[in-house]
Amino acid sequence: MSADRGLLAHFRWCDHFPFALHSVEEIRAIAAIAKRRHLKVHMDGARFANAVAALDVHPSEITWRAGVDVLCFGGTKNGLPVGEVVVFFDRALADDFAYRLKQAGQLAARQAPYETIHVPRNSAVGVALAFFTSIGGFALVWHIWWLAIVCFVGLLVAALSHGWIIDREMAISPEQLAALDRERST
Repeated sequence: MSADRGLLAHFRWCDHFPFALHSVEEIRAIAAIAKRRHLKVHMDGARFANAVAALDVHPSEITWRAGVDVLCFGGTKNGLPVGEVVVFFDRALADDFAYRLKQAGQLAARQAPYETIHVPRNSAVGVALAFFTSIGGFALVWHIWWLAIVCFVGLLVAALSHGWIIDREMAISPEQLAALDRERST
């Protein structure tokens, strides 16, 4: 990180009191004071959309055209699953941004290594049980006793055959999981 970048003058919409609305001229004046002191201006975007609507201006009028160098939006407040959105109007500030994040401890956590997982094997037993149960229910309602007996025997055979299966699970290796993850993330 170079020493000539200076500090950031942090500008929030509610610094003075809640629901404060600064005019375009006030934002320019704040930015001018920061620039005279060789500071960069960071605007918190928590109420940015409300300010744009209330002032009835284009977003650029209260950001880069007013002297703001960095605009930050809370990602979860604006519909993102995680993270923040940081907009750099001064591109030189973005050069060492990854370094600053790392120094502040704000990098995403390293993904834990994959471990072998055990999942049940696919089996047609569930379909067979559903079939025999449905048809057996039909047979009982309509008093078709021979069909009810056949369905009961089918239920017993399906349930007992499934009960004697020794190898019911399959293991998915870490390599397979990593390959699946890479495939889905591209």
